[in-house]
Amino acid sequence: MKNRFQSIPFKIIFATIVFIFCVSATGFSASETPPIPCRIAFETDRDGNREIYVMEPDGSNPVNRTNNPADDMQPSWSPDGTRIAFVSNRETDGEGGQFVYVMDSEGENVRQLNTENESTWPDWSPDGRMITYTAFGDIYAVNADGSGEAVNLTNSPEEDQRSNWSPDSQKILWLSGNNGRYDIFTMNADGSKKKQLTKNAAVNDAVWSIDGRIFGHWDSKENGCFNCIMNADGTNITNAGGKGDIANYVPFVTADGQRIELIAGDYSNGNNEILLVSPTFPEVFRNISQNKANDINPDWPVMCLSGLQREMPDKSTDPATKPGDLTKKMTFGYAGDRGMQKERARDMQIACDELGIECVYGEMPELVNKGVDAIIQNTDKNSVNGLQDDIVNATEKGIPVFLLDAETKIDGSYSVTVDYNLWAKTSFEWMLEKIGGKGEIAYFDLDPVYRFPETIKDLLSHYPDITVVEFRDGDYPSEKVKPETSDFVNMYPDLKAIWTSYFNFQAMDGLKFNGIPYEKWPVMVCEANRDGLLTWQKVQAEYPKFDCFASVNPPGIAYAAIYAAYYLKSGYQLDETVLGGEFGRTLYVDLPVVTNENFREELDEMVKNDTHVVDELMTPEEIKAKWFIEK
Repeated sequence: MKNRFQSIPFKIIFATIVFIFCVSATGFSASETPPIPCRIAFETDRDGNREIYVMEPDGSNPVNRTNNPADDMQPSWSPDGTRIAFVSNRETDGEGGQFVYVMDSEGENVRQLNTENESTWPDWSPDGRMITYTAFGDIYAVNADGSGEAVNLTNSPEEDQRSNWSPDSQKILWLSGNNGRYDIFTMNADGSKKKQLTKNAAVNDAVWSIDGRIFGHWDSKENGCFNCIMNADGTNITNAGGKGDIANYVPFVTADGQRIELIAGDYSNGNNEILLVSPTFPEVFRNISQNKANDINPDWPVMCLSGLQREMPDKSTDPATKPGDLTKKMTFGYAGDRGMQKERARDMQIACDELGIECVYGEMPELVNKGVDAIIQNTDKNSVNGLQDDIVNATEKGIPVFLLDAETKIDGSYSVTVDYNLWAKTSFEWMLEKIGGKGEIAYFDLDPVYRFPETIKDLLSHYPDITVVEFRDGDYPSEKVKPETSDFVNMYPDLKAIWTSYFNFQAMDGLKFNGIPYEKWPVMVCEANRDGLLTWQKVQAEYPKFDCFASVNPPGIAYAAIYAAYYLKSGYQLDETVLGGEFGRTLYVDLPVVTNENFREELDEMVKNDTHVVDELMTPEEIKAKWFIEK
């Protein structure tokens, strides 16, 4: 958690403050991991140009680590203290410019990290995986090892700057605005769920606090603060205090356990210095850089936090508040992670971030050995049988297992999924109502995962004027859907509708490929995924009367599973009357639908987040009310 503030004479602007606890290596036994170097990196112009220096915690032994005639600025330590990211306008093999670079802590192995010119303010995520930075007025993120392409997270018309990672690496805050007036915004690490927290506040700077709140400088007259602290959602803005008080929120902790502030500012010498601030110092401000040059932008490695206990945020007003001890931090495991289902991992991280719990990845036996409080297992109907022994092993040790999209009868395990029969019935019934409940229809009841013969039979029994002229069911090759859809339309001129359980967009492609005009298309249902909604959009662009419907499958189940596990472990009682499924251990999420009114919004969200399926989350309040009984 870092903060990059330039210095202003006579007004101390707080700089890169991370959670640190420096101890000497002699305090550790041979069996323990020795502490990483707790050195300060900072920017200085003492050599006639801007360079990155490193010095010891007391300010001794300052050493130039960049030694380049260009300007090297704005250092950001990797959390383990082995590397430093910085900005430089040094000569490159290209056309030159200002980019983000990474070097070893001793100044070796310098490499250019990104290709966006005009880059500023790199910030290294506490988990060590990512680096964000500002370029062209937007916030970008790139893998810290240089792999892959950088991603523009904000892509807004406003000027976005000074990104800052939350302590758990799940959220990013940044400043956005124009003409020198900025407000605080937050988003998830992938750029989703953007939220504006202040309005017309003219914020100077902001960083995450040690307890997951946000500290910054702006003149909030209604709240009586310039040094302001607020909740992560922008509520409860209060005064953070004055000199020395800020250490309560963004502390630097000395070797003897004293909380102080680490800042850069012009206090009395007419130039910027690196200073320690504490009311316990006789002089309050202690100058540790002591140089006539401008010394600014200090930074420390996050993992120097060793030994400092982070406080948990006050969740007393949070709808997800548990009835037990708020200071006990839970750890949940996520097993069965699949790249093709990245929405589930993303939703899991969103819930973990909201709850302030630690979520770790691994397979079930590994997570059991780690002693996690609960396990979320990503699986499906076909692969769950191979997990039975692992599930028994976990539940016998008192670790509840929440299965995504699969069911088992093992005590201590639960399934979180959509009610598939309701999912099929909703779209089939929409189709029947759309054609007025009478006429000829055809359907494909395919079997990639589930089939719905009884649901279809029951529905049709309520529509005596419907005639099924063709149907396909069972293990049916998907590549036949496209040609046979066209065949049905050509064979039955009065065909009113075609229902498909899966591969709906292929059915539409078959009609378009064979030149069947849109006005002769039967009523059809769409799929709630990117391919399905893109097909929907293309057809409607050419034929505005086209109407479609999709039921979401399965929405937000990883998010709901995290909250279900959290409530269960926090003392709430499951409402057994809502448990369904084959074994009576299934929790059904709500079933959102996509219609002409909202399909463009859902498609835009998928394109923006580079996801494949429509994904709607129940709220924590809805999850608790739907599945639990409060004590």
